[in-house]
This record gives sequence, structure tokens and C-alpha cells, in this order.
Amino acid sequence: MNCLTSSLRVVLYCFFTVSLTVGATGIDSYEKWDPEIVKIFEAMPVQEEGRLKPMQTVARYKLMRINNSKRLRFQIGDEKFKVSASEWLMDCLFRPELAKQMPIFKVNNPAVIEAIGVNPHKSPRQRYSYEELSDLDENGLSEPMRLLSERTGELGKIMEDPDKEEESKQKRRDPVNAGLLSLKSAVNEFEWAINAFNFARQGITVDLGVVSDEFKKAEGGRSKVSYFLSEFDKIIEIARRPDGQDFVAKISEAFNLLQRDMATAGVKDNVSMISLAMFPPMSDKDEEWIKPGYLIEQLSFRKNELTVDDQKKFAQWALPKIEALENLTRNVGSPDFIGHLKSLSDGIVSKAKKRGEYKNIELELLNNRLGLFHWALPFYIMAFILLAVTWLGPGSRVSRFLTHGVLGMTCFATVALIAGICLRSVLLGRPPISTLYETIPFITAAAVILCLIIEFFDRKGIALACSIMIGIIGIFL
Repeated sequence: MNCLTSSLRVVLYCFFTVSLTVGATGIDSYEKWDPEIVKIFEAMPVQEEGRLKPMQTVARYKLMRINNSKRLRFQIGDEKFKVSASEWLMDCLFRPELAKQMPIFKVNNPAVIEAIGVNPHKSPRQRYSYEELSDLDENGLSEPMRLLSERTGELGKIMEDPDKEEESKQKRRDPVNAGLLSLKSAVNEFEWAINAFNFARQGITVDLGVVSDEFKKAEGGRSKVSYFLSEFDKIIEIARRPDGQDFVAKISEAFNLLQRDMATAGVKDNVSMISLAMFPPMSDKDEEWIKPGYLIEQLSFRKNELTVDDQKKFAQWALPKIEALENLTRNVGSPDFIGHLKSLSDGIVSKAKKRGEYKNIELELLNNRLGLFHWALPFYIMAFILLAVTWLGPGSRVSRFLTHGVLGMTCFATVALIAGICLRSVLLGRPPISTLYETIPFITAAAVILCLIIEFFDRKGIALACSIMIGIIGIFL
């Protein structure tokens, strides 16, 4: 028994140590977000995949796609940090330069890193930061990112060519190619996240007040996007004058960069899983929520699609939202930040409640907080370990006593599993047997319940052991 106990301690210690292993990071310092700020941010609704989700859920899935984990762990000096998915997404949106330094990209195959000209870490468990992968030269250019885009671009062309199906299969089977495609997908998602609010944070690349006396000068030499959009008609008017060529030459680059930032922030015709559809639509009849880039697009490049009256109404509705994002991104680290965030959140939440779309947000936040599926797995594992202990002395009084504990843990894990399935069905508004992700837990729960019923009548312990193994395998799947 002492040998078994010692072995279990060693296994658990190794598992815990491995789960906390994180590579070295180039971060010099990290300031945690105020918990009140995080709480407000997490509860903000965002439309994704056809339904409204709290920002916390969106952040978790984004981080999972990049990092294979719902939180980040890293060490700066002797201090260890745990960063939740919500805090990480806030870093991407509001502190992008800091987010670039965080160890986030998981690449298990060193050959993938070597393929883009970056020196791999000593341990494959160590994660890479965006700064490490980009490795900018003195001109601000990234050779690794160029190589990554080039290699994945070539693979993409082969995979899209129907005449090269066999070659495509061979290419995808190659572990380096598979790793490059996975890394490119993660890098793309990260880049969209850190650049989503560039338009609000940086403004346009020129000061309209310097270009023309007909505009007011801006602080810092860059006009805000909200001011640029509010004066868009005047800008077009000046550009169309006989002497407007010089004016056009000075602002042409600003137009191009604004169009890039607009696409990054998300527009209707450019569907992206990364852009945040965070604003309820102007009309209650519309179901699709609005991305920030769409506001810019309708106030500038596609303004003529609306009548004059509709242009005024849309501007009155849209400009305050752009100004709110500008106030938010330009006051990071300021005491005013929480006030701007709360004001933005209250407006969005209030509108969502009026539309009857906010009812499941609190329930999903509760579901995220409880983590019922994550409770089920460790209890199934502990039940199996306890059951294995009973096999050392079958039929003894201690064994019978421990069997009751095994049964209790199994029942608790099964109840948590069933509750998680029910909550997810309510949130998604569909039956538990619909997609593979919902079907596997449902079948697992049904099989475990069947085994427990058999055990109730049989009392031989075989069905109990089967129920535990089914629970562990089903949740792992």
C-alpha cells in the first residue's frame, strides 16, 4: 500500500509540474488587469457563429485555437503569472505590444520552427511569442513570417487544385507541412486580434488640419478616424476641386491604410471568425450584429449606397460607437479606462436586453465558471484510482467501504456531466445529439447511466468499472 501511495504521489506531481511548464519569455514586466475591468469585459455580448456569446467564451475559444489552453502561464524572474483568456484578449485589443511578447504559440515539432529560420527552444513544451516568431530585422521586415506565408501559400495552392489531390494528401501527411499550416492559422488569428482596434488606437496617418486649413489640427499629428468620417463629405468635395490633386496626393496613403484597418476590424462582406460583431444592429428587425469595420465602411467607402436622410441617421448612430472605441483604446492604463469600458458595455447590454438576446449570457457565464465537464473528468479518474485500490484486497471491509466512495464519485461525475449537457443544450437551443461535440458527451452519459443501473442489480463491480472507463474515455474524446 505504501508503494502504491508513493507511486501515485510521483505521478500526480509529474502531471502537475508538466501542466505548468512554460518556456522562457521576453516580457520584462506584466501588469494584471483590474478584476472589475475583467468582469465587465467578460460579460459583454458578441455575436459569433449565429448566436450571442459573452466575450469570455469568445476569448476562450480564440486562445484554445492558438495555444491549446484556456489560460496562459509564464514566469518573469521569480514571479509566476496566470493570465485568463479574457485578460489575454484584452491585452491583444488594448495592449498589443505587450501581447506580442507573451509566450502563446505552441509548436511541438522543432523542424517547423527551423523551417521558417527561427532557432527552436530546447524543450518542445516551451511556447513562442509573436516577437520570437516574427524576428524583425533593422528595416522592420520579418523574414520568418515571409517564409511562413510563402510555404503555406504554396501548400494552399496545391490543396485547392483538384488535379493535385494525391500530391495534396502527401503534403498534408508531412508533419512539417501540417505544423506550418497550423502555425499560420494561429498567427493569422493572433494578428487579427492585435490589429482589430488599430483604427481607434492610431487614427489615420495624416493630420487633416496640416493638409488643409479647412480642418482642425489634431493632437499628435494624426486625425482621429471619427473626425475623418464626420468630415468625409468635405474631404471628397476638396478632392474633386480643380486644385485638389495635391490634397489627394497627401491623403491617398491615409485612405489605403484606413481601408486595411477597416477590413481588419471586420465588414459584412468579409466574413472572419476573428472580427468582433459587438454592436447590436440599428434596426430591431435585423438579426446580424455589426462589426466596427462595417461602421467605417458605411460612413466612407459605401456611403453613397444610402440616401441623404439615411446617411445622417446612420452617422448619428454609428459615430458615437467609433468615438467610444477611440476613448477606450486611448485611455489604457488611465483611471478613466474603466468608466469608458462600462459606458460602452452598458450601452451594448441594454440594447441586447431590449432585443431579448441577452437572456443566455448570464447562464453561459455561470456555465463557464462552473466548468462542469472539467469537474466530471477528475472525479472519474479519482474513482478509477480508488477502485484500483479496492482490487488489492477484494472482499475486505476496507474494500467494501472504498467501493461506496467509488460509487459516490462516479455518481457525482455523472451528474456534473448531465448538467453540463443540459446547460449546453439550453445555450445552443438545440438537442444534445446534433454535432459531434454534443453527441459524444450525450452517448457517454447514457452509457454510464446504463452501466450504473446494471451495477445496481448485479453488484459484482464489473459494470461499475466499465462506467468509470466509459466516462474517462468519453470526456477525453
